[in-house]
Amino acid sequence: MGNQIQLEVDDIRELASEGNSIEDISTLLGVSKDVINNNDEYHRAYELGLCDMRAMLRHSQFQSAKSGNTTMLVWLGKVILGQREETVSTLKLEREDDDLTKSLKGLAEELDKNKKTDGK
Repeated sequence: MGNQIQLEVDDIRELASEGNSIEDISTLLGVSKDVINNNDEYHRAYELGLCDMRAMLRHSQFQSAKSGNTTMLVWLGKVILGQREETVSTLKLEREDDDLTKSLKGLAEELDKNKKTDGK
C-alpha cells in the first residue's frame, strides 16, 4: 500500500507538471479533488508539479532567447526587466514656443544671412 501512495504522489506531480488542474488530476486518478486538497502529501506533490512546470518553461524560454530568438528576448525583457515599447504617434514634433526650437530657428536664420552676405 505504501508503494501505491508514492505512485499516486508521483502521478499527481507529473500531471501537475504538465499544467493540469486539481480538478483534472482528480478526475484522471479517480478521486475527489478534496482528496488532493486535504492531504498534505498530495497537495505538496501538486504544488511541486506546478513548480516543475514553471521552471521547465522558464528554462525553455531562456534557452530560446539565448539561441537568438529575438521575440523571446523582447518578451523576457518586458516581463522580467520591466522594459516596454514606447508608442510614438505622428505628432508635430516642433513646437513654436519651445526654447530649443526658437534657438535653432534663430541659428538657422543667422547662418542663412551669413551665406547670403558671403556669396555676394
